[in-house]
Amino acid sequence: MAAFSQSSSLLWIYLCMALLAGACLGGSDSPRGVSLPFVFDLKAVCDPPCRHAGICIRNSTCLCSRGYEGETCQYDQLQTKQYVYSFAHGFLSTAVCKKPCLNGGKCVSPDKCRCRAPFSGSQCEERKKLF
Repeated sequence: MAAFSQSSSLLWIYLCMALLAGACLGGSDSPRGVSLPFVFDLKAVCDPPCRHAGICIRNSTCLCSRGYEGETCQYDQLQTKQYVYSFAHGFLSTAVCKKPCLNGGKCVSPDKCRCRAPFSGSQCEERKKLF
């Protein structure tokens, strides 16, 4: 059995704590197609940084904590669901994107697309390299 360094041991402890707290449980999708087990890059850099207690697991790839999604964990799933619910019941005006969202992206507010991984851009037209 290979010996683990202190930093990798702490990383696995943090991963276990994150999983117990629901980072990948509760019906949320694995980030950017990553499924456990996967390898963390201890020198990974996420710029902009991961938000809402997200973990930078590879360059420009965040593992979001439960309840958050997006490339930098910037979207609160509960707020998004409330917006969709309110919209469906006539409380908010229609979200209109003058240019359509591409590659499975969703129009979440006027002229604002929420893109599915690995796409980005104002219309989800750009494919990001994951490695």
